[in-house]
Amino acid sequence: MLYEYAVEPDLASTWHDRKEGRYFLDSFGQERGRVLSRYPKHWTRLVWEASQDLGEVERKRMEEVLAQLSQAMVARGAVYDGTRTWLENARAEHARSPFRAVVVRAKTGALRDAIAADAVETDPLWAVPMAMAVPRKPAALAAAISPMLRLASEMVFVDPHFTPTKRRYIHTMRAFLQAAFDERPGPDPTRVEIHHANDGVDAEYFEAECKKQLHDIVPEGFCVRIVRWRQREGGERLHNRYILTDIGGVQFGIGLDAPDGEEGQMEDLNRLGREQRALRWAQYAGVNPAFELAGEVTVVGRGRRRRRSRTQ
Repeated sequence: MLYEYAVEPDLASTWHDRKEGRYFLDSFGQERGRVLSRYPKHWTRLVWEASQDLGEVERKRMEEVLAQLSQAMVARGAVYDGTRTWLENARAEHARSPFRAVVVRAKTGALRDAIAADAVETDPLWAVPMAMAVPRKPAALAAAISPMLRLASEMVFVDPHFTPTKRRYIHTMRAFLQAAFDERPGPDPTRVEIHHANDGVDAEYFEAECKKQLHDIVPEGFCVRIVRWRQREGGERLHNRYILTDIGGVQFGIGLDAPDGEEGQMEDLNRLGREQRALRWAQYAGVNPAFELAGEVTVVGRGRRRRRSRTQ
């Protein structure tokens, strides 16, 4: 749905050439389902270092390329050893916390999941579906969007029928939060919220149930905000189901729950384009939301985390 790719700086330094660079420039972004890893954090500087011989016109074009790429970049907290080459560092980082793939000028057997620039169109690791049907099971739903969740700094889960007392919601929320927090390549997200429609349930009872049911699935010390909305008169209807993040979004066909004991059900997931994600984000998480606030609860987690070793 949405995947992170690392790109060798030496390769990107050639993208000032319109013929060579246009394809890649058009291949990154929310609409394409590919984000470019800012690895390391001074990746842009490495591109410029590899572009030292460019003329004035070429350098201007390179500035435009990097400005466009910056809109599709995501940062990851990572160790980078300046005494080693970018490829050597990428190999170690990929072993620590994998990219979808590493795009290089020339494929090397020493780097797993590497794609040579002239072979991306035929490599299965480059293929990214706009939509997919997955089993309506917590693990399957979380796995389908985990590459997005583990990179996002902000995420909003929207389901008008979310109910903390129903285990089918708690099971999937546990899976989503594990995907968001476990084995992250960088720091914890800064914002996690669950949004649903006000259903007339007593506010004190709802708050107590949220804390009771969510305490142990929210990572220890982290806060999750549960927001209750009312539809404004003549306003937007709170109906669709989404997972919205700062780097992309996905719409769910049925809901963010997974029924117990009902085998054979599938869920349709559809990736949102940039403008559609921005619209929905503004409606739910923006300064002027499309709905009227009916209440909110903050749950402080006490759940355990599962982390893979970060050693290289």
